[in-house]
Amino acid sequence: MEEPQRPFATAFELALVAAAVDAKLAKIRPAQAVGIAATLLKAAQKVVDRPAREERIWNLQWERLLRLFPDGDRVPLGAAFDRFGPAAGYKTPRAFIAALRKEKLTTEFLEEDERGHLVDPFFKKGPPRFVEVTSARAVETLCRRREARRRKADRERKAGRQTKSSKKITRNHRAESRKSSK
Repeated sequence: MEEPQRPFATAFELALVAAAVDAKLAKIRPAQAVGIAATLLKAAQKVVDRPAREERIWNLQWERLLRLFPDGDRVPLGAAFDRFGPAAGYKTPRAFIAALRKEKLTTEFLEEDERGHLVDPFFKKGPPRFVEVTSARAVETLCRRREARRRKADRERKAGRQTKSSKKITRNHRAESRKSSK
């Protein structure tokens, strides 16, 4: 649990920093010295907070990866087309893989065997080999996004059609047109 945020700096802390930075300026122009001290403290606080912020961002990205590509559900891109491509509405592996990459639904993991174990866990055979993978969940996400785009395009197309003058056609259209012509 994170600590509650305390105020940036107290007036006393700012006065101490201002006096330590430039004692003469603090006596002659205290407001300017306090402004410089506030700027210094703000910059120092950013430097102090950077590692925690970067770790938080890294943890969020890792959680997203594990949610989108859970253990046991990862499939290399080559095999992914065979499993999911035609059902997802793609005719060629190239188009399927390009769509996954465009939507950022692929990632690289260390190479695993069919049981989910690392092929060379101690890297005795050389540097680690990474494989670009996707998952069933990622393919479902791709299909949902594709369908949402198609529906949006349909709505826009139909909205454009309705702006033109569209009359309500009644059942007895011919009889009404005869009445209006007389």
